[in-house]
Amino acid sequence: MRRLPHISMVALTLLFHSTYSIAGAVNSAETIVQTVYGEVAGSVIEEFDVVSWKGIPYAKPPTDNLRWKAPQDAEAWQGVRDATEYGSRCGRAEEDCLYLNVWSPVSSHPGQSDTNRGKGGLLPVFFYIHGGSNVGGSGQGSWYTVAHHYNVVVVAINYRLGAMGWFSHPALQTGDPMDDSGNFGLLDQVKALQWVRGNIAAFGGDPDNVTIAGASAGAQNVSYLMHTHLAKDLFHKAIMESNFPGIRPVSAAFKSSKQVLYNLLVADGTAVDPAAARDHVATLTDAEISDYFYSQGALDIRNSYSNAYWGGINWGDFYRDDIVAGNSFIPPPVVQASEFRPEFVYTIGDGYVLPDDIDFADFSPGHVFPKPIVVGTTKNENNFWNAFWPFNFRTGVPLEELVAEVVDGTAAWWLLPFLQGIGTTAEEFMENYKFSTELIDEVDIYLGAHLSARNLAKAKPSVPIYVYRFDWGSDPDKDYRIPFQDAWTFYVGAPHVAEGNFFWQRFFGLADGGSVGGYQYTDDNLHGRLELSLATKSYLAEFMHKKTGHIPQKQDQPVKWEPWTKNNERLIVFDADHDSLDVFMNSTDIARTPQELFDAHLAHPNDVVRDFIEYYIMWSWHWNWYPNASVGPFDTAPGPNPLFDPLQP
Repeated sequence: MRRLPHISMVALTLLFHSTYSIAGAVNSAETIVQTVYGEVAGSVIEEFDVVSWKGIPYAKPPTDNLRWKAPQDAEAWQGVRDATEYGSRCGRAEEDCLYLNVWSPVSSHPGQSDTNRGKGGLLPVFFYIHGGSNVGGSGQGSWYTVAHHYNVVVVAINYRLGAMGWFSHPALQTGDPMDDSGNFGLLDQVKALQWVRGNIAAFGGDPDNVTIAGASAGAQNVSYLMHTHLAKDLFHKAIMESNFPGIRPVSAAFKSSKQVLYNLLVADGTAVDPAAARDHVATLTDAEISDYFYSQGALDIRNSYSNAYWGGINWGDFYRDDIVAGNSFIPPPVVQASEFRPEFVYTIGDGYVLPDDIDFADFSPGHVFPKPIVVGTTKNENNFWNAFWPFNFRTGVPLEELVAEVVDGTAAWWLLPFLQGIGTTAEEFMENYKFSTELIDEVDIYLGAHLSARNLAKAKPSVPIYVYRFDWGSDPDKDYRIPFQDAWTFYVGAPHVAEGNFFWQRFFGLADGGSVGGYQYTDDNLHGRLELSLATKSYLAEFMHKKTGHIPQKQDQPVKWEPWTKNNERLIVFDADHDSLDVFMNSTDIARTPQELFDAHLAHPNDVVRDFIEYYIMWSWHWNWYPNASVGPFDTAPGPNPLFDPLQP
């Protein structure tokens, strides 16, 4: 196991909390900054030597007739605007939510020493786009840790979510390509980057050294920004954690919005059922339909989708008749609960904001605007959905007991009807479950990182491309000092977005009892976690600070992070046990191609295992592997995605 010279726990903790020195105290008057729209006054986070400004509007509120329009310039204000409280979050019923937050090291503030600044007295900018399936999340959070430890100016934004952020219907088309794109959440991000371009220097940030970053849906959005001409001159590098950037056709967006319209008409009593609603819509003009949409509350629209709790998200079409017939083990409630409720279609290939000739932001030549990237996944991406999505993985229970509950049918998991068919004995279940999850993880790794890196290397070989895999918590042979570790490594391991706490320096004795990022963190493994966190920072800080995006080897790095190239595909693996680092380059664990993965799944002798894999590909993606199903990287037959709609509008 590769390790740096041992650092005492006291020294490591001091280093973790005191990466940069203070150049001087900042009083409240010195937090006043002039933006192009007016002055803002922030506050000082003394423990981290950071100044924060919260709730700064970067666009006009997208309310009333601006609901489904490209964002407009913010309105100027008089006097000093208080920027010590967050602005409203997007999602659910709130539409006035286009605010951003800035965290800047004290040393970068005007009037302070420029000892820790870059050339010209300005620091790199870290522009973070939150995740949450594009239906949840916000720009709030402890981003002062990044400002402090990385010595950068951080910007974290809100952007429109759910149907307020992605929505397209024929009656809403105006002839303006921005408004007609339906990609309003993505356009909000472009608008926020324009704000950074015009304002961030006043906060100590360098507008010519902007790294955009995100995890999960945030990483998706980063990849979309790399595929739109609207953003190509607004940032310079990108970091994508757990990225799955599918692009949907306009036809899918139209089909979804039509069902939303039918559901709204049923909900308000205009029609008795969706069929009657469809007949009623046939009598309306486009102007009348548009007026009706605008008259509806954001919450009513959200509730017209398949999963109102999540803001209207359904990542697959559960109610296709061929899926129901071909997979008898799928419980009827799962299939029927969302009948007549459309999936949430986001990121639309409209042909102007995003390309309309690809179904995946694949970084291919002619589609991507190449820039230096860091891109990667965790080792067990899909375990987040398997174990945590239904929130039924119980911590503090031995693996043998958890497996026995599945085999004997007493488990409380909503996955039980699926899992029982995988194996009738503990040994058979564990073998087949491991095969299924590892194959699905490999799909995630291919689409989330390796495809992007491979294609970008073809699009522009000179661009630095750094690929990682995050493994902490996944290796049953390592001593992580996680309670009931055998159960953790089998069911959870290193799940989706687990790298975030390590990358962004967030360990402060968290122990929240069971969520990703809580139960597995103990005092016994704090030393190893801090060492791994500092090791990841040693690379990412160089990436942010170097305008070229190259990561040179430094003394505090356990190994040189070699770039992925067209002729040398390789990645860095980040791991550590409870006490020691295990960080190394790897050129053997390159994900198999979609065809190879598809063939491996078809070759499995257990038909329920095959169905389990197909169900999760379908559920986790906007396409699936069924014959005559979605176009996509796993296409098995040509043709459009026949999203099952009993009404066929």
